[in-house]
Amino acid sequence: MVDHKRKSRELFTKLLTGWDVFTNCVPRDRDPQTLAGQVYHDYRCGLFHSGSTKCTFRVGVSGAAFAFNGGDDVKINWTELHKSLKRAFALHLDELQAPDGKDLRRNFKIKMDAICGA
Repeated sequence: MVDHKRKSRELFTKLLTGWDVFTNCVPRDRDPQTLAGQVYHDYRCGLFHSGSTKCTFRVGVSGAAFAFNGGDDVKINWTELHKSLKRAFALHLDELQAPDGKDLRRNFKIKMDAICGA
């Protein structure tokens, strides 16, 4: 089994930079990897560890899933982000059920066994 300890930043930024919902919101003059790291640190870690975002991260209900307005000014539309995550999850479930999803199902089982202590 793959050990993911101490790799949450790497995995989180890899997810964002490989997801068109995020990359389509990144301005041309900004680096997606840098912005993904900022979202990880200032938004994910801020909420997870202290219950609040850092810098000028704002959460709203309109606009694109992510809006990068320069510097540390970032807005996340939680309704659009939630819809997009639900779509991505549904697609992943379809991939798991597909006849050629054998490797995905094996990896899913390994991860769930680890989570459930089996």
